[in-house]
Amino acid sequence: MLTQGRVLRRISLLLLVCYLSLITQPLQAAVQQEVFARPKPGTDHSTPLSELERLRELTRERSLQQRLAAERPAGLLDKARALAGRDDAATQEKAYAERLLALRGDLDREAARQTAEAAAVEKHLLAKRLPDSVLQRHRTTLRDLDQRRAQLRATLDQLARAQQRGDAAQRRQALDTLTGQLERWGGEQAQYTDAQHLPWGSPSSKVRAPLDNTQAYLNHLHDVLGV
Repeated sequence: MLTQGRVLRRISLLLLVCYLSLITQPLQAAVQQEVFARPKPGTDHSTPLSELERLRELTRERSLQQRLAAERPAGLLDKARALAGRDDAATQEKAYAERLLALRGDLDREAARQTAEAAAVEKHLLAKRLPDSVLQRHRTTLRDLDQRRAQLRATLDQLARAQQRGDAAQRRQALDTLTGQLERWGGEQAQYTDAQHLPWGSPSSKVRAPLDNTQAYLNHLHDVLGV
C-alpha cells in the first residue's frame, strides 16, 4: 500500500524528470538538427569520398579488426580452427585485398581528372600573371602528388601479385605498407601543445595555484569573504 510519503516522492521524481526534459529541449533540438541535417555520404547533397579516402577507410577498418582480434582472448572455437589449419586472419586479409584492388581503376580515373584540373589551374595562374613563387608552389605540389601516386601504384601492384599467387605473407606485407603510406598522407596530425607555452599567450605568474583540498578552500574563503 502506498503511503503519503511514497506518493509525494514519486510525484517529485516525475516533476524532476519533466523539468529536466524541458530545460534540455533546446539541446536535444540542436543535436537533432546537427545529426539529421548533416548530409550523409552517398546522398544527393553530400560530398562523395575520393578514391584515396576509400582506400584509407578500408585500411583503417583492417587495422581496427587486427586490434580487436589481438585483444580478444582465444576461445575453444579459435583453437579448433587453428588445429584444423584454418587461418581466419589470412581469409580476412584476402577479402580486404580484393576490395582494395577493386578501387584501382577508379583511382586511376580520379588521378587523370585531378591532373586535368591541375593543368587548368596552372593555365589560370599564368593568365593572371601571378608571382613566380605561386606557380612554383603549385608545380611542387603536383610533383609531390605524382611521386605519391607512383608509390601507391607500386604498392597496389605488389598487392595484386601477392593476391594472384596466393602468398599470404607478401599480401600482409603489402597491406601493411599501403596502410602506412595512406596514414602518412592523411593530412596534418594533431600536435601536442604544452599548456604553459600556449601559442596565444602564457599563464600569468600572478594567478594563484588551484585549490586542491578543503582546508585551502576554507582559507581562501576567509581571506576573500572574511568568513
